Amino acid sequence: MIIKVFFLICILLLTASVCYCQTVTATSGKGFSIRGDNYTARIASDTGYLVSLVIGGTEVLENKAAGVLTTYFNAPGMYMVMADEVSQSGNSVTAKSIVGQVTYTFDRDSVTVSATGDPKTGFDYYMSLNYSVVMGVRDGARTKIPFDGEPGGYRWISQSQAFATEGDAVPTGMSLSGQLYRFPCGDGSAKSLTFRAAAMEEGDSLACYKAFYDREDYEESADIVMFSPRDWQVFQRQSRYEGAFFFSGKINCGYDKAFYRIKGKALNGRSYSGKWTALKVDPYTHCFDQQVKGWAGGWYVIDVKTEKDKRQTAMVTLEHVGIGEVFVGAGQSNSTNSSLDKIQTQTGMVSATDGFEWVKADDPMPGTHDRGTGGSYYPAFGDALYEALHVPIGIASTGHGGSIVSQWYPGSEYYEHFMARVRQLGKGGFRAVLWHQGESDATTEVEPMFRGMKTIIRYSCLDAGWRFPWFVAKVSYHNPDHMSWENPRKVHQMVWDSGLALQGPDTDTLHREYRDLGGIAAHFNAAGLKKHGEMWAELLIPYVEACTEK
Repeated sequence: MIIKVFFLICILLLTASVCYCQTVTATSGKGFSIRGDNYTARIASDTGYLVSLVIGGTEVLENKAAGVLTTYFNAPGMYMVMADEVSQSGNSVTAKSIVGQVTYTFDRDSVTVSATGDPKTGFDYYMSLNYSVVMGVRDGARTKIPFDGEPGGYRWISQSQAFATEGDAVPTGMSLSGQLYRFPCGDGSAKSLTFRAAAMEEGDSLACYKAFYDREDYEESADIVMFSPRDWQVFQRQSRYEGAFFFSGKINCGYDKAFYRIKGKALNGRSYSGKWTALKVDPYTHCFDQQVKGWAGGWYVIDVKTEKDKRQTAMVTLEHVGIGEVFVGAGQSNSTNSSLDKIQTQTGMVSATDGFEWVKADDPMPGTHDRGTGGSYYPAFGDALYEALHVPIGIASTGHGGSIVSQWYPGSEYYEHFMARVRQLGKGGFRAVLWHQGESDATTEVEPMFRGMKTIIRYSCLDAGWRFPWFVAKVSYHNPDHMSWENPRKVHQMVWDSGLALQGPDTDTLHREYRDLGGIAAHFNAAGLKKHGEMWAELLIPYVEACTEK
C-alpha cells in the first residue's frame, strides 16, 4: 500500500513538472500560439512579432488598430525591421533579424521578452501597450500615460483590470497617444521584460476614470452638483426654433427651494427674461431631473440656485449652454486627432464632449478612443455650420486611428466606445453620425467590407433604440502614389446606393497640397483640415435645413 502511494505521488509530481513548462504550438502559416495559467499569446511566423498577449482577460498589446504594430524591431535607417528567421525551442520562440534578435520565453504564469542588439547596426525593440491602459503605477504613484519612465517594476491599469511588468526595458511616451516599451540594445547589450498578472487596488478605478476624462477634481460634495447642463453643452434642437434643456443634478447643501434662470437671445429673436423658475427636487434624494422647453440658439447663461428661509445658500453659473446641432464622429485617423497641425474654432460657437465634460472645440477633440493629441476637421466643420445655421454646434468624436471596419463590429471595444457616446446623448440627442474610414481597408474584399458596414449601421440603431442617420465619406487615400483604392470606394458607393447611409464627402479628391509632411502623408495639414470640414458642412447644411423646415 505504501509503495502504491509512493508511486502515485511520484506520478503526480511528474505531471505537475510537465505542466509547469508551457507548450508552444506552431500553426501552419499563422505562427505560434501559447496558453499559460492566466495568459494566452500569439507570435507571427513571418515577422517574429508578438501580436497578442492577453493576461487575466486584458489584452496587453495594442493589436486592434491596423497601422499600429504591437511589437517591432527598429534600427537607424531601418524602421520596423522584420525577422529573417523565427524558431522554437521548448517553451521559447526566438526571432532573428539583421539588426538583433528577440526571445519570448513562456512560463506557467509569466512571459519574458529578451532583446539583444547588434552593436554594428544599433538596435531597439519596441512594444506598444493597449490604448485601454490608462495609467502606470510605480512605488504607489499613479501616472497618466503616455509618459517617459525608468526601468523597473510597474503595474499597468485600465478602469477594470491590471497587469505588471518587471525588467530593464524603458517605458517611453513616444507614441502619439499610447505607451511604448523600448528595449535599448544599440550597444550590443541585452534587455528583458517580464509580464505577469496583477490585482486592481483600492482607488485604481477612480484614478483611471479621472485620468481618462482628464479631470483632477470631482464635484460629488459640491453644494450643487450639475450633471446637465454642463458648461459648453449643446442640446440637439427638434425643429428650427425649438428644443429643450435637461436639468439634472443633486443638492448637498441646506435648502428648502431650488430655482433656475436662463439669459440670452434665441434664434427666433426672442430673449429669455432671466426670471427665476422653480426646480422640482425629490425631497428624499435631493436630486432633480427635469426637461425644460427651450428655444434654439445660444450661448445662453444658466444659473441654478438654492434657498433656505428665502436666503441663498448656493448658486452655480454656466456661461455657455446652447440648443443647436450635435454630431457624432467615428472612423479612423482622419476622424480623430491625427494631423500634425491643430486648428481652433474661429466663431467660438463650437463645442465638443467626451461624454462627461463639454469644452470649447479647439484641437485636440476630447473623447476619441485613441486619445490622439493632434488636429481634426471638427473646428472648421462646426464653424461652417454655425455661419450657415446660426446655432451652436456640438461634436462627440469617438474614432481610432488606423482602424478597419471589422474592428468596429458590435461587441468590439471600438463599437462599445462609440455606442457609449450614442447612449449618453440619448434618443434624438444628435443629428447624425459622420463616418470617415477606408484607408486601412484598401485591400479588403468588397463583400466582407460591405457586410461589415451594414452590420455596424443596423446594429448601432437597434442598440440605441432609434434610427439615427449615418453619413459615410468616400475615402481611401494613402499618399501621392496611391491616391485612391478601388475596393473601399466601391463599398462606400454601395452603402450610399443601398440607402444604409447618406452621402458624405469624397476626400480622396484632396491631394498633396492638403496633406501632412509636405504632401506625402494621408493625414491633412491645416489647409486640408479646413477644407475637409467645409466639405462635410456643404453636405450637412441642406440636410439640416430640410430637417428643420417645420
